[in-house]
Formats: sequence, C-alpha cells, structure tokens
Amino acid sequence: MAEQNTEAKLKNLLKQKKIQLWNPPYTDDDNQPGQQHMEELAQHCAPLLGLSVAEVGGALESVRVQAVNRGKGNKTYRETNVATLELLLPRDSRKVVCVFLCCRIGDDHGLKYIKLILNGKTLCVGESRLDEQGVKNHSKMMVLKVSDAELKRQMSEEEQKKKEQNESLQRTQKGFQILSERGALILAMGFHEKGRSLMKRKQYDNALCHLLQLDIVWCYRALEALSCLDDGKSRLRRAEDCFLQCYGEQRERLRMIKGNTGREEVLFLRLYLLQSLLSYLEGNDGQAQQQLSKVESLFSRLCLDSEKMAQLMALGFSEREARLGLRACQGDLEAAANHISSRRQVAPAPAPAPAPQLEPTASSASTGKTPPHLWTVGGAFFTQD
Repeated sequence: MAEQNTEAKLKNLLKQKKIQLWNPPYTDDDNQPGQQHMEELAQHCAPLLGLSVAEVGGALESVRVQAVNRGKGNKTYRETNVATLELLLPRDSRKVVCVFLCCRIGDDHGLKYIKLILNGKTLCVGESRLDEQGVKNHSKMMVLKVSDAELKRQMSEEEQKKKEQNESLQRTQKGFQILSERGALILAMGFHEKGRSLMKRKQYDNALCHLLQLDIVWCYRALEALSCLDDGKSRLRRAEDCFLQCYGEQRERLRMIKGNTGREEVLFLRLYLLQSLLSYLEGNDGQAQQQLSKVESLFSRLCLDSEKMAQLMALGFSEREARLGLRACQGDLEAAANHISSRRQVAPAPAPAPAPQLEPTASSASTGKTPPHLWTVGGAFFTQD
C-alpha cells in the first residue's frame, strides 16, 4: 500500500509538470529507460515528495514501465481491437499481470473455474459483449476462484432466475409494475442480508455480488484489491449522502426515533476509514490524515471499557447487549443497564411452544361432536368456535 501511495503522489507531480515518461529522453526507441535523465528526475522529485532518491527512482521506473506497457496496449487495441486487461488474481496465486483477455486465463494460472469482477459487478462472459458490460482497454479486473459447489449453486440460481423471468412475463402489466416497485426493494434487501451473512463468515469474494455501496468497498479492502475499484470514492460518497439523509447531519433524526446512535456510529467509522484508505492510495496524504482523525475520534468514543462490560455481563446481560448498551449510552454504566432493561421489557416475548393436540374422547367421537375444551388453543375446531 505504501508503494501505491508513493506512485500516486509521483504521478500527480509528473502530471503537474507535464512530464511523459514513455517518451524520450526518459524512454528510448527500444523502450529502455534513459538512465541519466531518470536519475536527474529522481533527484529533482525526491525533495518535493519528502522521500529518498532511491525510493523515488524505483517508483519512477515502475511508473515508466506501466506507461510503456499501456502505450503498447493502446496500439494493439487500435490495430486489432483486442483489449489489454489488468488482473488481480486470488490471494494464493496473487500477482498483478497484464494479459490479452482470452479463455486461457484459467489454464495459464491453474484456475479451474473463475469469475471476473469489474467495479463490484460480476461479468457475464458469453451472454453479452464485454464492452457492453463496461469493460474498457486497460480495465482492472479481479479474478475469483469458484469451487465446484459454488458453480453448481450458480447454475441452479441461473436456472431459477430464468424460470422466474419467464413466469413474470406472463403476468399483467399492472402486476409487473407492483412487483418492480415493491419486489425490487425486497429483493435488494434480501441480497444485502445474504451478503452481510457471508461477510461475517469472512467469505468476502462470495459476498461481493450481494452487497450495497459501503459493504462492497469494505469487501474490496478485505480482499486487498481497492486499486481494482475505480468508483470506490463515488460509492462511499453515495453511501455518506444516504446516511446523512436518513439519520440527519448530527444524527438528530436517529436520536429522535431510537433515542441513541450507538450501532449506526460503527457505519460512519467504517466509512471514514475507507475514505482515508482511498485518499492515501491516491497520494492525497492531507485528506487521508483528515479522515483518519475522524476515525480516531469516533473510535475513542466507541471503544468500550472492559471492566464495564464485565460488570454488565455479571448482571445477567449478554455480551452483545452490554456492548450495544454502552455504545448507546456513551459508556455510562448505569444508563446502559437501564437502557438494556427497558429494551428487554418492550421486546416481544417468545411464543410458547404449542402443546400437543388431544384426540377427541370416545363419547364425543360417537356423537360426532367435539367438545372445544379437549383441543389446544391452536386447534382448528377451537378457533372456529
């Protein structure tokens, strides 16, 4: 990550000075570096970035090679219409490479079944053209392995999806509109909850296809692939706008409805942390530090006292109740205990287990009448009476 930060700051500096490393005198006709000019440029940039000449020299060469390869890819794309893509392979075979997209990806890297992720979306290879799915020359894509069980599950889901689509086409237009308005929200939230469940089990690659804005970026961070998410900042901006709209600028709407903001503050903690990381990867250290200050301030408020947690749990509260209660009451032990107790009182009591149904007596069976008192509350005859 530190290398990405250095290269990002160096690229910004070169852009400001309008220096093109892929052209002479920094790159000769054989695409080899112009050593003297590269060394002079490193000495010039090092004090501006506050780094050593050796660090800047290594980063300059890396940026130069990337630029030369990009130029080659652009030329190939213009002449043959074959795009060059950058793939981030799974962790156990992690290596960033540039290859021509073809069906040999799996063979070249020993991956039997794969799926390609571009900006949080799974590419449907074979169903539509890649450019129609947002793939461009030099796009960065993440390659994820698919197990045999996962492949079977995907095929089953695709079959079920097609079946449901065929059934929906047979419905009336009015019914379809109702489904598109209500069902879309239900479907989206169902997918999101499934994704959150997968995240809890640290199955980030499978969770990616089911999540909303903030959690998508979080999964890319967990997969160490933030550089592959071109629209990460815009996703976080949309998430922040939604939070502020729902909760209020100072969480006032949330306090009015719930009386506290404990659980939702964790969302803002993750939001600020991801914003800080993305700014750092872009070489914007000032903005990254500003966001990190928000993270540290919020974390200090959310960090719980272990002794208070133990005292609440000694009173019979669960660890989860103690944690949420302390966060809701800003660490006040007495207020947290009262808060948990009040929530327990308003929580619906669990439904009692149904008693076994009784058979009608012999006398009632002979007369054809069933006395209501011989049946449980859930029995059909009793409810009819």
